[in-house]
Amino acid sequence: QFSTPPAIADAMVRWASRDYTCASFLDPGVGTGTFIAALLQGRRRCGIVTPVLIDGTDVDPLMLQLASARLSAATNERLSLRNEDFLDTPTDSSYDAIVSNPPYLRHHRNPRRAATVARVQALTGYSL
Repeated sequence: QFSTPPAIADAMVRWASRDYTCASFLDPGVGTGTFIAALLQGRRRCGIVTPVLIDGTDVDPLMLQLASARLSAATNERLSLRNEDFLDTPTDSSYDAIVSNPPYLRHHRNPRRAATVARVQALTGYSL
């Protein structure tokens, strides 16, 4: 696991969430919850009190337990943490902001690479 330093996480989240004002946020590789924590802290600093829909996914159940413990004070938010691989989970949801570290895996060794690339291209309309 590689954790993003808090100052970098904050800068990424602030930019993607339009100064923490997004109504929905996704971290598709949540780890210990660094990006979600940055969003919540930024919203508190700015006095933003409207709830935000927050989704986080991870393939590692231990990371989800750590994220859940870290983010347990987010009582005013609609927070959902799920044990799943975001590359394999179909979604019809859209989000105002998506922030994540890339998966640290050698993509050319991924046995599902072709199917994953095809799915991402179909969802986004971009050629990878």
